[in-house]
Amino acid sequence: MLSIAEQDDSVKSYGVYVFIRCRLTGLIASAGGDDCIQIFAEDSSSQDSVDQPSFYLAAKAETFEVNGLSWNPCVSGLLASCSDDGSVKLWNVAAAGE
Repeated sequence: MLSIAEQDDSVKSYGVYVFIRCRLTGLIASAGGDDCIQIFAEDSSSQDSVDQPSFYLAAKAETFEVNGLSWNPCVSGLLASCSDDGSVKLWNVAAAGE
């Protein structure tokens, strides 16, 4: 579960429904009950990137509760999402450094 601290110091937990890596860019996308898609990129300055890779939040999109994500296998950084509102959206996510 992902914990989100609110301003009143209470903590809410949301399920992560999907966690997927783009084979073309190495970016990782996650989404779930917190109504956000989060994109993570590997921190290449991490001292032990083999045994303990480090990631940073590269992008975040607000949307309805997301139930599915899929990276396009041929187009670098193209992400599809589907949400509770019935929408399917395409996101153009540039890799860090592009």
